[in-house]
Amino acid sequence: MSAPNRKKDDICHLYKIPNTLNRVERLFFVIDFIAALISLHNNHLVRSFAVSIQIMSAFLYFILNVVDDGHFWYKAEKARRRNGIENGLGVRFSELETDGYYNNDCATSIEKYALNLLESNLYSKEISGKMIVFGIIKSGIAVIVLLLAYRFVDDYELLLIIAQTVFSAYIFVDTVMLLLYKARMENLFDEGYLALITPGVNNKSKEAVFLAYTVEYEAIKAHYKIRLDERIFNKNKEEYDKQWKQILSHKKAD
Repeated sequence: MSAPNRKKDDICHLYKIPNTLNRVERLFFVIDFIAALISLHNNHLVRSFAVSIQIMSAFLYFILNVVDDGHFWYKAEKARRRNGIENGLGVRFSELETDGYYNNDCATSIEKYALNLLESNLYSKEISGKMIVFGIIKSGIAVIVLLLAYRFVDDYELLLIIAQTVFSAYIFVDTVMLLLYKARMENLFDEGYLALITPGVNNKSKEAVFLAYTVEYEAIKAHYKIRLDERIFNKNKEEYDKQWKQILSHKKAD
């Protein structure tokens, strides 16, 4: 996720478009829910209008999500992945720079790169955990809207059933992926902590362990494509920073 409160983060601006599109997608979700409630009205004209709004909002949500996820979010995440390598290994891939985005004093090496991602891993697992309740509520609303849509199956709104089925499934899958993402990040953080903070990995195999950890972290992010909530990040940033400093202090004490 983007981190606007860091000292310098040139990559942050790449997240502005996907974040804006994501807010528009949420707006369409709200519109769809409100239209579903209005569709309960007995007046045929009002009901037909509400159904049309549901169909439009569901399809627009889907289209925006595909464009957002397939292009803008990928572009931002690609830049973030490259920057983690740049910072960790002391190389340059682009003119985009960060200062203070990653926080550890390790010399440039595969270990520093792994520590960079361990810090991100900490934020990812904590923020995703706080997002789960909202995700479950959102899925519940999507199911309710789908059930409301089915009451019109005997009318002309077959397209509504198709749109809401796809829409609700999309929302539900997002929540399932969030739950899996949280679990994967928890387990991976424990692995990363063991490899990077707890002593015991011998010199011969440690670089391979570090590399395996970094590859798995990026693979989980790319596979589940979870958008970490920026408001949760900003609200809890100081707490997470303290946790990270405490974790690094354990490493220094080894």
